[in-house]
Amino acid sequence: MTKKTWVPPTLACLFGISFWGLTPSQAQQPETLQLEDTAQFTATQSECTFFGATRERFLPKTSRFSESVLGRVTRLVSQGSTAGAVASRERPFTSSALGNGNLIDKYIFQDLQANNITPAGKTTDLEFVRRVTLDLTGRIPTPDAVTQFTQSTDPNKRANLVDQLLAKPEWVDKWTMFLGDLYKNTAANVQVTIRPEGRNAFYKYIHDSLAANKPYNQIASEIIGAQGSNSFDQTNGQINYFPLGIVGGGPVQDIFDSQTANIADHFLGLAHVNCLLCHNGSGHLTTLSLWGSRATRTQAWQLSAFLSHTWTRSITTPQDPVNAKARYNY
Repeated sequence: MTKKTWVPPTLACLFGISFWGLTPSQAQQPETLQLEDTAQFTATQSECTFFGATRERFLPKTSRFSESVLGRVTRLVSQGSTAGAVASRERPFTSSALGNGNLIDKYIFQDLQANNITPAGKTTDLEFVRRVTLDLTGRIPTPDAVTQFTQSTDPNKRANLVDQLLAKPEWVDKWTMFLGDLYKNTAANVQVTIRPEGRNAFYKYIHDSLAANKPYNQIASEIIGAQGSNSFDQTNGQINYFPLGIVGGGPVQDIFDSQTANIADHFLGLAHVNCLLCHNGSGHLTTLSLWGSRATRTQAWQLSAFLSHTWTRSITTPQDPVNAKARYNY
């Protein structure tokens, strides 16, 4: 895209770019906008309803009876060249198209075939570059990155793009935020006060683990098996995970149950263990979980027994080496 070129509708739809950023001069004279670079993108996208037959209802009107300013811009682009229009998706996408080296897809497609399920078609280059950039870095790709990727004829360009994105600091930042949310690092617990120092220590642990390419099974083991006496310790931030599972009032088994439910939810994807700690799954989880419908309260207690080896105590003496007056609960 040239510096003065208005973003084509296809890019705006794909990358979440708002039209409302047009300058007054652009809004008054949409016919003079430069469209040199729009030929490489299709003017219509079936996946984007914004540019469908009823698109005018989304756009501000210049008057009650006239065509909207942005509607005219869309029409101008629609009348432009479509020589470089994006090819439609290939359907169906069969397992024979997978090739070698994709371990996850191998098992996914085996199950799809076993259940006679037709998978969706392979993404276009425009779809892929947007999705993978958002997934890995939490940001939309730049126009230059999109152009470079779509024009590349390298058969391995998708795998190469993934490697490039995984090497970016943005990947570390995005997934630090994701895992921080998953582990409830900033969640509120009315019975436990986690000070900013402890929160920051846990954030640092997650960030540094990702930056060091630490295996996820090691991260899980270090968090679940954390030991220490100072939650402000910036070299042992993972110890801040367990306090958010503490509940007051007793008995102590309630703490073990709460921490077990958190681990099952955050690390095993089993959101129903919390239900099983109170009653059998049969009749309660039948429509929600095949596994849970067959599990019993006794089995949940047996799982919770592992946490009986965990002891969490309240600290009332200053532990922050920077702020000697700081006090915290855990």
